[in-house]
Amino acid sequence: MSSLDYRIINIPYIPNSEIESKAAGFREQYWDGKIPVDIERIIEIKLKMNIVPVKNMNEYCDADALISSNWENIFVDEGRFVDERYLDRLRFSFAHELGHFNMHKKLYETFDIRAVSDFYRFISEIDEKQYGYLETQANKFACALLLPREMLIADANKLYNILSSELDVGNVELAAVINAYIAKPIALKYGVSDYCAEIALNSIRNKENGG
Repeated sequence: MSSLDYRIINIPYIPNSEIESKAAGFREQYWDGKIPVDIERIIEIKLKMNIVPVKNMNEYCDADALISSNWENIFVDEGRFVDERYLDRLRFSFAHELGHFNMHKKLYETFDIRAVSDFYRFISEIDEKQYGYLETQANKFACALLLPREMLIADANKLYNILSSELDVGNVELAAVINAYIAKPIALKYGVSDYCAEIALNSIRNKENGG
C-alpha cells in the first residue's frame, strides 16, 4: 500500500498543444499506420504490458480500465472486455491509460497502484478537482492518439467540401453543427465514439479560426 497522502496531490498543468504533441510523438513511435489505431497491439506487443480482465471491476471502482504504477498491467472490466459492444469504448479507455503512462509517469509511480483495490483507495482519497485534471488530460491524450490530426483534417475537409456548395461552413456556429453531423462517419472510421470525434473536429476547426 502506498504511503503517499493522496489528499495533497497537485496535478501539473499541461497545455492542450503539448498533450497533442505528446500523443503524436507516442503514435509515431508505436503506431503501424492503420486505422483504427490498434491499441491492444501497442499495449501487448510494443509495450510488453499485460491486459488483465477483472470481474466486476466497473461496478467496484467505476472504471473500464486502469494501469498499474509499475506499468506491467492494464486491468480491464472482464464483462466489457468480452462484449463487442464496448470495443470502441475500451479502445478509448486503453488509450486513456496510455495517456497516464506517457504524461504522468513519475507522478503515477508514486501512487503505487498495483491492484484494483489500490486504485479504489486512490480515487476515494484524492481531491475531486485534482482527479478531474488528471483524467481530463488523459482523455485529451486518448482523443489525440486515436484521431491522427493530419488524417482527421483531410477526412473532415472531404466531408466539408461535399457540404460547402450549399452551406457556409466558414461560419463558426454552423461549423459546430456540421461537426456534430459528420462526427458519425468519422467515428466509424477511427473506432471512437461520436462524442470523441465531435470534440476532435471542433478542436481542429477552432484552431483554423484562431481559437
